[in-house]
Amino acid sequence: MKDTHDSETEGSNPLISTDDFPGGPSQAELAEAVRQLIDITVRPQRDSTQYHRLLTLIQSALDNSAGLLKDGYSNDTALTEEATLINRTSTGERPRNPLDYVPLSPIMGTCNPLAPPVKATILSNGEITGTVWMGSAYQGPPGCVHGGVIAAIFDELLGLANFATMTPAMTGTLKIRYRKPTPLWKTLDLSAKVTEKGSKKSIAIGTISCDGELTAQAEGIFIALGPDRLKELSESASRRESQRPAQGNSH
Repeated sequence: MKDTHDSETEGSNPLISTDDFPGGPSQAELAEAVRQLIDITVRPQRDSTQYHRLLTLIQSALDNSAGLLKDGYSNDTALTEEATLINRTSTGERPRNPLDYVPLSPIMGTCNPLAPPVKATILSNGEITGTVWMGSAYQGPPGCVHGGVIAAIFDELLGLANFATMTPAMTGTLKIRYRKPTPLWKTLDLSAKVTEKGSKKSIAIGTISCDGELTAQAEGIFIALGPDRLKELSESASRRESQRPAQGNSH
């Protein structure tokens, strides 16, 4: 099976792809290494001594990086540019790569090791197509993707569909129908699009399929965000980020 993000879908015109991620390879490579570590951590080991060996290696890495984490951390966040997005799209200008704004997304952020990550493309007609492959860290029922993870993927996909129509919005309601178990360790095909667009809210739908069979579908109502509200959210997030205690301290 050929992933939809690896080549153009016949008859389509990809406009923006998450493969064009501009954040630079160093942080993305670090995230991928941690992602692999997470996958190893959640797999049961027949030999329990492997846990001790892995823990020793991780603790050594944390001890050696303590100074780097303390002194080299930046309080800048990717959220602060989202207000600029609103200003640009209000003039009718096409949005640039969505990962300019969500490099740390837990769903499609290449620089977030919690993300599978979802790979998606915005087509010229505003629709979203993409793929995702999920390993053991995302398991719910045996061998299947956790239902909450499916919900999170839909939330991101449908939000991206709103982004593609130049109406960034926040989720109001999200209704999901789980048609059949969604398997782990297989390439899943994703799609999303806005079906209704208004000045204050919009409706978007999405699907997840495996080997041509629909496993889940979603419909969401999204509340449009104006530039002032989005700027307020971004500035508030930046303030909280700069004031957060070091990990391990009381919250």
